[in-house]
Amino acid sequence: MVLVLLLPSPLAAQSPAAKADDAQSLETARRHFDAGLKAAKEQRWEEARESFEQSFRLAQRPITLLNLAGAQAKTGDLLASVQSYRRFLKISEGTEAAKHRSLAEKTAKEIEARIPKAQFVLQGSEPADRYYIDGREAGDLSAHIALNP
Repeated sequence: MVLVLLLPSPLAAQSPAAKADDAQSLETARRHFDAGLKAAKEQRWEEARESFEQSFRLAQRPITLLNLAGAQAKTGDLLASVQSYRRFLKISEGTEAAKHRSLAEKTAKEIEARIPKAQFVLQGSEPADRYYIDGREAGDLSAHIALNP
């Protein structure tokens, strides 16, 4: 997992009030990010994940998403981790965080290989029946469905 702080300053074209709000959000995001780094270094992965999630909600920075993906994997949410790594690959292009793209791609592939898949055969179901796995609608149960371990 890469532990790097990369939070650019707010855009100069904003009004003073918007700049102040953005500066406050960025500072709060930075505090959450730093807390996530500290928790990750101490291998407190649930806390790290929560901190990175809070930081990313406030400031959608690629490096935060990269660290969130690592924390998601460490907490066993492999599906979310792969999704975060894939999103990182999309939003990091052309940014300073792009230097971590090959690591993110490699890690996403490694995690995908660890994700179990299941296929279900149901008898007596109706076309309008809906099925849920881990709180998510399963869709076509005859297809292989990725599951968190």
